[in-house]
Amino acid sequence: MTINATQSDLSKLPPRAASQEHPLDLISRLLREQSTLTAVEEFSAWHQTHAEPAQAMYYRNLLPSKMPQAGQQFAFEVDLDSCSGCKACVTACHTLNGLDDEETWRDVGLLLGGTTANPLMQHVTTACHHCIEPACMSACPVDAYVKDPITGIVKHLDDQCFGCQYCTLACPYDVPKYNAR
Repeated sequence: MTINATQSDLSKLPPRAASQEHPLDLISRLLREQSTLTAVEEFSAWHQTHAEPAQAMYYRNLLPSKMPQAGQQFAFEVDLDSCSGCKACVTACHTLNGLDDEETWRDVGLLLGGTTANPLMQHVTTACHHCIEPACMSACPVDAYVKDPITGIVKHLDDQCFGCQYCTLACPYDVPKYNAR
């Protein structure tokens, strides 16, 4: 079902309680917030200013709870022995970073090896490694990649990119994906 509503149609809706945010205002606010911080930065910033929630015992040692110190940067650690290939990490990354349907920053692949008598099958998750010296950033002629000097997070600036795809050729991890939009 599709609803096409104009601003004048929306003004005819019953007034909301003062504490309720209009859905369009909520969407705009969330998009503004999302454009300023990555999921990891947002998580870290929240934990620096709030009391630790009860659920923290489940993830305390898995996620950064404070900004990195000088000479450090954020990292993503994966226990490949525990990875079942369920792609929950792909879904979480996609959702937390507000990506378009066609856009992916993380993927799960399957490595096959071993011998006929002793085959080996290993799920491997791949994503941006936020390299110390990112090849994608060096290859980009229009500076569409920036590396945060504090967190080490490498960001792609969609509005700077003109689609030359040099980053896709330069990245040794095959992470940047060309999007014609």
